[in-house]
Amino acid sequence: MRQIFLLLLLLNVGFFAWQFQKENHVPVEMQKDILPDNTAQRLILISELDAGEIEQIQQAETDQVKAESQQQATQPEPEQDKSFVCYSIGPFTGMNSANEVSLILTESGVTAVTRETEDREHRDYWVHLPAENRLTSARRIVRDLEARKISDIYIVTLENSHFVISLGVFRMEETAQRRYSQFVSMGYTPVIEDRYNVTTRFWIDVKDSDPSLLAPELWRDLTTKFPGISRQENAC
Repeated sequence: MRQIFLLLLLLNVGFFAWQFQKENHVPVEMQKDILPDNTAQRLILISELDAGEIEQIQQAETDQVKAESQQQATQPEPEQDKSFVCYSIGPFTGMNSANEVSLILTESGVTAVTRETEDREHRDYWVHLPAENRLTSARRIVRDLEARKISDIYIVTLENSHFVISLGVFRMEETAQRRYSQFVSMGYTPVIEDRYNVTTRFWIDVKDSDPSLLAPELWRDLTTKFPGISRQENAC
């Protein structure tokens, strides 16, 4: 009986030993992944380098930074898109002419916008007395001036129903100043008013347009029909 017990004990010990070996067994092909690779490079600490090696590393980094900076400096700047242009066509003295050209350009694929401007050109100097509210007051002043042998004066009716005594219109400022001083010395308070000729003109503005749309033959036809117009390049 004792021998049978010992035999069973040995069998159990042997089974547990076999089972433990089976669970912890690693195949050969997997051992290659677990074992360290002797060919891999070992990480080197800065403290393990001598002064000469550290200086070489720093110089290499400096050279690399300089090379990258020079490469960026030598790279050409991107060219601006010059495929579109902006310009103005004119001037036109009438709205109808500007609209006609604008329609022609639109039919050719050009986006055109009509613009109205006013050109002021100095014409002359008007010397007159301050406006009077009543015509009788203006006539009284005229009689007083005529009694002083002052000529070239007349009454002008304004749109607001006021009345102005005109003392003369002069092209030269110096002449207007002499007339002004003459009436100041007589105790009046004259006024010198600059007058202008205002001319309304029309332009056609074209923005971001393909230059090929305004073909040379089209431009030739426009300048023939509307002499005096020109094309002025504008910044887009």
